[in-house]
Amino acid sequence: MTYDTVQIVQRLAPGGIEVLALQLSRALPGRNAIVSLEGDPEALRRAWPHLSTSGVDVFAMGKADGVDLGMLWRLRAFLRVHRPRTVFTHHIGPLLYGGLAARLANTRNIVHVEHDIWHHTAPRRAQQLKLAAAIVRPTFAAISPAAAAALRRTTGVRTVVLLPNGVDLAAYAGGTRQEARAALGLPPQARVIGTVGRLEPVKGHDVLIRALARLPVDVCLAMIGDGSRREELTYLVQQLGLSDRVRFAGHRDDVTRLYPAFDVFCLPSRREGVPLAVIEAQASGIPVVATDVGSVRDALCPETARLVPSEDPAALAQALDAAFAGGAAVSPRAFVERSFDWDATVRRYTILAKG
Repeated sequence: MTYDTVQIVQRLAPGGIEVLALQLSRALPGRNAIVSLEGDPEALRRAWPHLSTSGVDVFAMGKADGVDLGMLWRLRAFLRVHRPRTVFTHHIGPLLYGGLAARLANTRNIVHVEHDIWHHTAPRRAQQLKLAAAIVRPTFAAISPAAAAALRRTTGVRTVVLLPNGVDLAAYAGGTRQEARAALGLPPQARVIGTVGRLEPVKGHDVLIRALARLPVDVCLAMIGDGSRREELTYLVQQLGLSDRVRFAGHRDDVTRLYPAFDVFCLPSRREGVPLAVIEAQASGIPVVATDVGSVRDALCPETARLVPSEDPAALAQALDAAFAGGAAVSPRAFVERSFDWDATVRRYTILAKG
């Protein structure tokens, strides 16, 4: 079986890049597939059941820890068999392995999409990116102006295609606050902070929990997502006496209908690219409070969003309190419609896929 496009990600687990890859595989013309460098297909589906019903062909290369040259040859063989017209790589690992394998397999068109900028400041990662640019020679695209500028500085390439993420606004037009809060087990009258993301150190949930401790007792926190820090974060909530104010909702595939439960969406990350969750929240009309890291500010409605430094619970609490008090005179949904239209995103990827 041949594919029109193959997208390569590090590990196909719930996250912004991975959700985008699934959506694109369904939206792009032709027959498309996703390759995960890590894991095996069955393990990935057990960890993310949505993969079994997504309608997307998923493959995994079972990458070992550290440098895995065997996986490079397995990936080259896969690409030779399936002969995609275009390979998209997302992030540095997929560029190093997937880009090189695609070049060795004589893939006609290779596109690397840059989602983050933090690794450009790490000398070793920057060197890897520069080397990959020289060997693979992909078309470079970036999801934000900051990411595009970082690519140009690090690699020396002159042309970087701007490729903003998009969301389907129609998916964020339904549902009521009452229904969403009932689905999450939240009090109907509480003031609710919501956050969506993997429970990992980079996401800064510990800072948000400490900020919550500074807010009035009628403020609750709903955390959608799962990860390696869940037990540690649960312990922190207990230590701060916040157990009755924090809801760990776990991973949810129905997140589109849950955003209306929130009065404010918070992104307390330590590092980020352009997070899809803040775009989704704003598409639901929810104002955002976020840390000023990576390219986050590029994704925020200037009329409704608030930015704070990372690692500062006091500043985060103050901004959240101000967001509650600010009311809803303006909805950020119109900003998303102007800046992050899903159809425009698909058109841009389609043009790149044609080479």
